[in-house]
Amino acid sequence: MAMGLFSIGLMELLIVGAGGGLFGMPPGPRDAAYVQSAAAESLIYIEWAERSQGTPGAPGIDGFVADPEIDSFVADFEKALQSMIDTELQNASHEEQIVAKHTYPLVKSILNGSGCLAIGFDETKLQAATALAGPEAAIVGVQAALVVHPVDPDDAAEHIRELLNLLPPDLRTDNLDHQQFPLPVPGAQLFLHRHEDYFIVAFGEATLETVISGLSGDSPGLSTNSRFNQAMQAVLLDRTAGLGWIDLKGIIQTVSTVLGPQGAMVNAAVAMAGADTIDSVATCNGLIDGQFVSRIFVDTGGKTEGILSLAAGRAIGNADLNKIPADADLAVAFSINLSKVLTAARTIVGTADAQSLEAMNGMIGQLENELGMSIEDDLLEAIDDVWTIYDSPSAGGFFFTSLIAGVNVKDQTKAEQTFAKIVNLVEESVPGEFGGDYRRAVLLENREFKGRTIYYINTIGDDDVPVAPAFCLVEGQILVALHPQTIKAHLTFLDSGDTNFAAQRNRGLRESDGELICLTYFETRTLLRYITAIAPFVAQVIFSEAQQDGFEMDIFSLPSARAILPYFHNSVGTVTRTPNGLMSESRGGIPYLPSGFLGGMLLPLVYVGGISPFMMF
Repeated sequence: MAMGLFSIGLMELLIVGAGGGLFGMPPGPRDAAYVQSAAAESLIYIEWAERSQGTPGAPGIDGFVADPEIDSFVADFEKALQSMIDTELQNASHEEQIVAKHTYPLVKSILNGSGCLAIGFDETKLQAATALAGPEAAIVGVQAALVVHPVDPDDAAEHIRELLNLLPPDLRTDNLDHQQFPLPVPGAQLFLHRHEDYFIVAFGEATLETVISGLSGDSPGLSTNSRFNQAMQAVLLDRTAGLGWIDLKGIIQTVSTVLGPQGAMVNAAVAMAGADTIDSVATCNGLIDGQFVSRIFVDTGGKTEGILSLAAGRAIGNADLNKIPADADLAVAFSINLSKVLTAARTIVGTADAQSLEAMNGMIGQLENELGMSIEDDLLEAIDDVWTIYDSPSAGGFFFTSLIAGVNVKDQTKAEQTFAKIVNLVEESVPGEFGGDYRRAVLLENREFKGRTIYYINTIGDDDVPVAPAFCLVEGQILVALHPQTIKAHLTFLDSGDTNFAAQRNRGLRESDGELICLTYFETRTLLRYITAIAPFVAQVIFSEAQQDGFEMDIFSLPSARAILPYFHNSVGTVTRTPNGLMSESRGGIPYLPSGFLGGMLLPLVYVGGISPFMMF
């Protein structure tokens, strides 16, 4: 019973989060009191705005959440879910009924309201505690507070009081005034407190008083932190749904303090990796003209050493994008200087341990012997920094079915020599003929097409292999695809003079000042069109099964395509290298749809996707 109630409750929270504003969208106005409630020395700060109801007929998410069909769908879902919960609760215990009755409206009110979370450390308590009892006592120095403003504060307070009645009388306080919860850690305190229309959960009484002072306007709190303000200026939107700040430099300093003498090892490791040049990370997500926008800024001071060498590739220009067709439904271009990455890796490993560097060089040497070429002198000298991946309907693709990857060539002569070595290596590696009574083989074949040679793997006698990997060297680029047809289509495009993707570069997205090192584009509207086409068929099966299990909601409640498609846009994202750091920005029609996944892979601290940076926390 308890697990069933938990599962139902989890489903309910998910739909409340989505229906109440589609993961916090569209946002209402920010509350300036939250920044003041956080301590000036906070290391992590997260804030989210209240949900608004949207505007009927407005573009983007504002119109979507206010569409009558969407509103009706959410209402029908909640009604059916509540009915199912009521049925389940008929045989539940008194305590379970109280929890179910009061948790749902409380969480719904909180999720649709605003709030913030701030985490920091009291340096004095931290040093004293760790000096006496070691790193495990560092929890005493934690300053953490969660502050929320529910949609209906008085109603929320009543639900909280009913839930607190489940505690023993000696552990309850009146009027939610400094309600303390016992913790197993000596000296640690956890408080719940209502201040006007705000509800505070604070770790430590001093933290609670700091929050109350800020909410009352008696102290400016985090708003006086110049580093926080500077980082936020780079990412803030006029309509902000959520923002976050991570003081990486402060966190590293705190960790080294907690570890005492061993903290020097942490500082050394961070310095070796080049991460000591990262000051902080600021994030913000919100709306511009109804479109979802996510921004992330990594303050590096403009340095690209150590781990940041991943962002040291040359700037991407229109010449790099004109080899992609204009009709691409998925396109990614990114720049990475592999020579600098390898040099940085050797520096990091060598600084840590000379024997590890020797082992690393030994593995590289062994790989070079097997490949029959030098990684640095042959391969890395032949290729450029810029890579592209795309799928094009004109090439027979549908998002991922005709993907073709290409890397620009820096030295055509050296590239031809290196490519020839790769061809010989592949030819030596494939099994060739190995059949018995029936012919079976895996062969490297090649055919001429438009004056170029396309190589591909031909599998004979094995119908379980649906791909024929192909590769080709053209003027200025090495291409790899799952089938030779994709490369043939690409070569036809290159010779056709058709419109290329360079014009897409500025479609729907303003690039930040700086050098572009990653660009992604995804046809969200096309994908949604196909999803809405098959959705009724899938939904009918789901609703049929759900009704059998007591979930009274049928296919009629599903919104039509005209209640969805007009509000959404395609997804596009960039990462630019600026004099002060790395700036990521993405816009798209669907929140959390990766429009820049590759940039996120290359820059561990910069996620370029439609996935909200706020939700990362």
